[in-house]
Amino acid sequence: MGESLCKKRKKGESTESSSATTRDWTELPDDVTALILVLSDVGAFDILTKYQMVCKTWRRVCCNYPILWRTINMQLRGFRNKNRKLNLVKMCRRAVDRSSGTLVDLTLCAGTDDLLKYIVNSCSGIRRLTLANCGKITYEGLSEVASKLPLLEDLHISYGTLSRKTKIMEVIGKSCPLLKSLRWEKKFEIDPERLDDECAKAIAGTMHGLQHLQLCRFYLTNYAVEKILNYCPHLETLDLRKITIWKQDGRRDIFRGDLERKMTQQIKNARPPPTGLYCRYID
Repeated sequence: MGESLCKKRKKGESTESSSATTRDWTELPDDVTALILVLSDVGAFDILTKYQMVCKTWRRVCCNYPILWRTINMQLRGFRNKNRKLNLVKMCRRAVDRSSGTLVDLTLCAGTDDLLKYIVNSCSGIRRLTLANCGKITYEGLSEVASKLPLLEDLHISYGTLSRKTKIMEVIGKSCPLLKSLRWEKKFEIDPERLDDECAKAIAGTMHGLQHLQLCRFYLTNYAVEKILNYCPHLETLDLRKITIWKQDGRRDIFRGDLERKMTQQIKNARPPPTGLYCRYID
């Protein structure tokens, strides 16, 4: 009987101690809660669809602390609720408003010229911009706001109609003097008569401070690649694995051996184009 009483006492003590150490997270100071969310690397999309709905305290923090909105990533990776219709443009506007102009890193997977204009007019300190498959953002729209992105250091454009407008390169190069990293992924299209040499010339002519450059699904001549090597002296990474080399008359060509040697000697992380005449990059 004594043993059973001891066991009951120990059990009671353990429950009391566990209840004493249990904390109510809603009683934490708001700035501490905001810091926890930041350190947990919670994205803007998750905050808008999940975290702000946990309780009134978390909603207040999510609405009032711009530090949570310095990075806004509106990609839908991992979202599985197919029955829930999302207005990504409206959600992005809300996130931008909550940033109070402190936005630094923006990723859009859906947007319009009006949305991009609204974002840039609200936040002048954007340093990283990713436009992934934004079919409704046009050449004219990006050209209009490019001059309002003087601090831009990293630009990634992939797929979408904008990815085909390679003439935007010159506009970006002249408007964003601090640009250090450029990644441009075009949609796959078989059109050897449409060379992208003007794009390469624009990069060579306006982006002398580039350190990282990746071009995908471009048609370039050896002359265009040589231009980039000659006029972008600060390049540390040059990835041309997914381009094809063509002649001016529309026939396939091989990547010149002297250019490959120059590329590998001059650039720390050099990834040359396929060297064979009939080699095609692996997509």
